[in-house]
Amino acid sequence: GMKCNYNCKYCAEGTNGDRINNSNFNSISPNDVDKFLKNLDKWGIKQPKLLDFRGGEPGVYIKLLEKLIPALRKRWPDTVFQTLTNGSLITERFAQLLLDNQVNLIISHDGNGQCERGPDPLDDPKKLKIIKSLYERMMANRWSKRPPLKFHVTINKVAIDPAAAVQHIRSRMGYQVTVDWHVLGGQGNGLTYRISDESLQQMAQNMLNAALADKACISNDTDIHVQNIIKTFIRDDYGAGIPPFCSATNINALTMDLNGHVFRCQNFADEKDVVGDFNDPQTLKPIHWVDFRDREVCQHCPFPTVCLGSCPLFEYGNFFNETCRYKFWFIMGYFCAAIIRTLGLIPYKIVGTIYRPKYSLIDVNHPVYDVVDHIDLPQPQPAVIEKINNLPNYPML
Repeated sequence: GMKCNYNCKYCAEGTNGDRINNSNFNSISPNDVDKFLKNLDKWGIKQPKLLDFRGGEPGVYIKLLEKLIPALRKRWPDTVFQTLTNGSLITERFAQLLLDNQVNLIISHDGNGQCERGPDPLDDPKKLKIIKSLYERMMANRWSKRPPLKFHVTINKVAIDPAAAVQHIRSRMGYQVTVDWHVLGGQGNGLTYRISDESLQQMAQNMLNAALADKACISNDTDIHVQNIIKTFIRDDYGAGIPPFCSATNINALTMDLNGHVFRCQNFADEKDVVGDFNDPQTLKPIHWVDFRDREVCQHCPFPTVCLGSCPLFEYGNFFNETCRYKFWFIMGYFCAAIIRTLGLIPYKIVGTIYRPKYSLIDVNHPVYDVVDHIDLPQPQPAVIEKINNLPNYPML
């Protein structure tokens, strides 16, 4: 279900309406669980590798989850379970449900930018105590290679510095918890919540600084981003064989609700987004995914094999334009860090014919862009420049 006790201005699942009283067509209740479990065999759904309980806020559906999760764990003992929460409704009851059924937890929390979305559960002593206790118990009884509890930071108008966001979370938790750093996406990609170009340029600068900083100060996925860029340096096939950016395009991925409705992805799960119903297989329709290699603007971008074309549901239009704008600056800092780490050289600009999508007052499904002949790159801080020769280099993978 899509109900949530927050109404974040840049939520990936949508920003319209009263989320806590949302009565959309796919509203569900604990009474739907038995029917769903019986239908699994009829629908022919086999044990998945990963099962992600998404919404909406799972804490709103605690009674439903207390019935659903144990039944699915009994049915699929080897499946990785995970859920994503804003952390505000984590109780001991909720924590015990996760522990008893080995459910990994992702807390969507925007660090020093949490003020942009709602109350900070890490500033509430009672909630913080439960979250810390849950983290300690999960780490003591790890059941998979994945971090059993981690934080997911989304950039916003305040959270444009990964080091500051990481410090905000780790200082309150008292542990070096895993923190990943993400760009705006889904339905909250910027059409209702817009970050200025100036702020995004500062973000790129901050990300470069973070990627060259002490590892204790950076998000856990920083090295992954940098090494992925290094891999693209030695490719000469324009990303042939690389899958699109979103895992929803995987032929083995399925997004559905308890009623059997199938959706394009978890971020687009309203009535207009239904692509079929398992109760009537003839209604199931193929989903058209856009390959970044087919977009004209992606062919004139410095980072296509790193970005992978952003959301593959949209070929052009303001949704794509805004998502592209965020990812362009998001990648840039890591791009510069990858060059510095591998070559010991400081890049100053990218020269060439570069297409930059731009917002259109009238939304159209065809390319709208500016053409520029260079892009100025963020520069490392003076103190970092002096130490570049002593930075540990990444191997050319």
